[in-house]
Amino acid sequence: MKDTYSARTRTFLLFVICALLLTTLFPTYSAATQEPHPTQETQATQEPLPTREQQTMQRMRAALLTNTQNTPSLQLRSEGDPMYDFSPEQRRSIPQRPRPVATTVAPAPTGPFVALTFDDGPSPHTERLLDALAARNVPATFYVLGSQVNRHPHIAARIAAEGHELGNHTQNHRDLSRQSVATIRNELTLAQNTIFNTTGQRPATLRPPYGALNRTVRTIAGEMGYPIILWSIDTRDWERRNVQAILSHMFDRNGRPTVRCGDIILMHDVYPTTIDAAIITVDRLLAAGYTFVTVSELFELRRIEPVPGQVYHHARR
Repeated sequence: MKDTYSARTRTFLLFVICALLLTTLFPTYSAATQEPHPTQETQATQEPLPTREQQTMQRMRAALLTNTQNTPSLQLRSEGDPMYDFSPEQRRSIPQRPRPVATTVAPAPTGPFVALTFDDGPSPHTERLLDALAARNVPATFYVLGSQVNRHPHIAARIAAEGHELGNHTQNHRDLSRQSVATIRNELTLAQNTIFNTTGQRPATLRPPYGALNRTVRTIAGEMGYPIILWSIDTRDWERRNVQAILSHMFDRNGRPTVRCGDIILMHDVYPTTIDAAIITVDRLLAAGYTFVTVSELFELRRIEPVPGQVYHHARR
């Protein structure tokens, strides 16, 4: 009897010990092996996958912030848009679209047409002139030197990109009337190639330095397809670098314009006083109802077909 009791006691104690061990080990085992049921709290902390539109916007934003050139046509939305909430530093790093500039001018139906022309550039002063012309949507014609285009290629490229006309003014500003046939051809060809290679625009007209001409110059210009464009108004801005003296060639003492329809105005974009006078001239003539056009547009509007090798001082009929 005593042995039976002792066996039962040992069995009971063994059962209790096993139960205690299982109770102790069971939670750890369950937590390690069972998949937890997703509660409302865990669901709230999980971030949803981005939609396709959001992924696209994220890629676009990343492209902008890395300042790549693969998205030049991207435009910023209005202020406050969370997708474009950039800091000032990030905004400065975003590649900007080229400034839209009209390449053609809608002429006023009854306004007098006039061509503003600039010789001997481009120069560092030309950029201030271009800013003023762009702000007023006014085109001009620049008779550039090939040597100056080589010195300031970015300005020459800007002239063409902003819708202005480029003309051939030779490579080195030599008096062509005193040069040999070979030198004349070389001066015109070098300038022509320099202008085209830098801007992509082939000059359509020629203005010889100093307006110096002879039969040889006219013949070679004709062979190269260049009408020769001189001027009807010489502001003599190179002689007296004074704004009022320059303006006196285009306005009377009362400030009324003396410019006529079809006139070609000569200036030089290498003097700061010329830039000042040109801006005043543009504002006054616009206020008086004039329309500025390029040289080629002037002859087209006046229904005059320039002939290569022929000399033109204006487009009046």
